[in-house]
Amino acid sequence: MDNALADARHGYILSQIEHLFEREEILMCDRCGGLTDEQYSRQIERNIQTYGWTMQYVDGDGSRNPAFGYTLGLSLYEHPEIIVFDPDPSWTYLVLKPLAWAVLNGAVFDEGDDLSEFFPPPERARVPVNEPVRGSAVG
Repeated sequence: MDNALADARHGYILSQIEHLFEREEILMCDRCGGLTDEQYSRQIERNIQTYGWTMQYVDGDGSRNPAFGYTLGLSLYEHPEIIVFDPDPSWTYLVLKPLAWAVLNGAVFDEGDDLSEFFPPPERARVPVNEPVRGSAVG
């Protein structure tokens, strides 16, 4: 990547990050953990530079304002950021991760797309009918 493009991306990242801190209340764990705005901005920037994207999570306060997480960095690949509503930041990350990686590899998603290939149903444990399950009591 040439320097001009790198500088442009750097400036764009900073402008996107800075708008996060214009809100009255910041609900991020790292921010609440004592990082300054500048430290938090640099952390987000490092994550995007290292991994191509990062996740921002916002705690909810009930059903009226549910918790959600969204990507930061996908717009650098000319793709809209992706948002997921979930009360658990770990699950939110697990949903966003394969989608973000796909975007970094050239995928383009649009509203209403079938994303089931990224989230196959869990395999059911197959236990032969006549064999006891390990750890079960057989009487």
